[in-house]
Amino acid sequence: MKQLLVLSLLISLTACVPQISVQDSSQSEASSQSGYNQYNDDQAAYAMSLYQAGDFANAALLLDELSYRSAPEGWHWQLLAADAYLHLGNTEKALSLILPLENKQLDINDSLLLDLLQASLYLHGFDPESALQRLSFAPDLNVQPDLLQRYYLLLSEAYRLNGNQLESANTLNQLDSLLFNDPGKRLENQLSIIRNLSTLSDEALQMLQPSPPGVLGGWMELARLIKLYGSSMEEITPMFMQW
Repeated sequence: MKQLLVLSLLISLTACVPQISVQDSSQSEASSQSGYNQYNDDQAAYAMSLYQAGDFANAALLLDELSYRSAPEGWHWQLLAADAYLHLGNTEKALSLILPLENKQLDINDSLLLDLLQASLYLHGFDPESALQRLSFAPDLNVQPDLLQRYYLLLSEAYRLNGNQLESANTLNQLDSLLFNDPGKRLENQLSIIRNLSTLSDEALQMLQPSPPGVLGGWMELARLIKLYGSSMEEITPMFMQW
C-alpha cells in the first residue's frame, strides 16, 4: 500500500515538473558512434541485434568471433562479448576478455565500457569498495547516453552495497537529470531514490539533510514524510502539497 502511495505521489510530481529540452538520446548516441559502431556489415549487424534484444547466449559467441578483427574494431567487439558473458553470469570468461584491454588506447565510449565492466566484476565478487575506486572519476559527458546512464546506476549500486545509502541516492539524483526524455525510466529512478533514502532513520534524514535549496534535500524531506505519514493518504496529501 505504501509503495502505491509513493508511486501516486511521484506521478503527481513528475506531471508538475517542466520538461527541459535536452538532446534526443538516439541522436546523441548516433553522433558519438565511430565507424565500426555503425554495424554496416551483416555479421556485425546480426550480432548487435541479438545483443540489443538481450539474447546474450547467442550474441556472446558471435561477438567473440568479431573480436578477432583488427584493432581498434576488434577491441570494441571484445568488450561487448565480455558484457554479454557477464550478463550470462560467466565472470571468468568476461574477465579473460577484459584483462588484455586494460592498457589499450580505447575511444571514450569503449574506455567507459571497460570501466563499467571491471566495476561490475568487482560487484559480482562482493567488492563494492574496489568498484567505487574504479568509478571514481567524472565521466565524459560526450559518451553514449546509455553508457552514461549505466555509469550512474552502477555507481549508485556500489555505494548502496558499501552501506552509503545517502550517496547512492545522490548518484541517482544526478542520473535523474538525464532522464527527462524517458518518463518511465525517470519515475523508476525516482522511486529508487525514495527507496534508498527510506532505509535511513528519521533521525539520520534530519541530521544529514542539507540546507535548502537543494534537490537531494527535497527528496530526503519527502522520504521523511512518507516514513512518518505514509500509511494515510489523508495525512500525507496536505504534507505533500506543502512539500
